Amino acid sequence: MWNQEADGDAVPDIGRWGHGGSQWSLGGGVFLIPSDEAFGANQMNTDAEGGEGPGGTKGVEGHSGYWDESSTALKNQALVVVGEYGDVTEPE
Repeated sequence: MWNQEADGDAVPDIGRWGHGGSQWSLGGGVFLIPSDEAFGANQMNTDAEGGEGPGGTKGVEGHSGYWDESSTALKNQALVVVGEYGDVTEPE
């Protein structure tokens, strides 16, 4: 499983309380979402990479930027779709 969570995206926090489920064995009733380490999903970077110019990608913020052209988020999604898992970058 793969997951992205951009800075400023309120949807994961809402989901945590709305339908995140609980995992009592992992620390006393914590509500888990895919961006939590305990959930176990592979995390994809959404921040800018590679600087300016060709090859560089821009970061995204909030919930509506994951498919922005030339974004790190979109690049990483494409890499997962085509099976190039080793090239997906993780958040720092």
